[in-house]
Amino acid sequence: KIGTRAVLAQPGAFGENLSTTGVTEADICVGDRLCVGNVVLEVSLLRQPCWKLNDRFDTRDMARRVQHTGRTGWYYRVLEGGTLRVGDTLAW
Repeated sequence: KIGTRAVLAQPGAFGENLSTTGVTEADICVGDRLCVGNVVLEVSLLRQPCWKLNDRFDTRDMARRVQHTGRTGWYYRVLEGGTLRVGDTLAW
């Protein structure tokens, strides 16, 4: 446990720009294409936690802890730009 951290009260606590619920690494593969709003995204790379998490959470082994959860996230590349909003549905 890391205790209460102010950083967790803000969006993007783990460095993410786009957060979703109901989708995990078990559901996603590199190359998957998804739509949100009128934007088309492609999963381009799985994330690898790094030292920046240690600094952000002021916890020496935070990157390792996140890695051990198996929930590290992924990167998207934008195939078709557009607009997305909070609450838009993510679809395959």
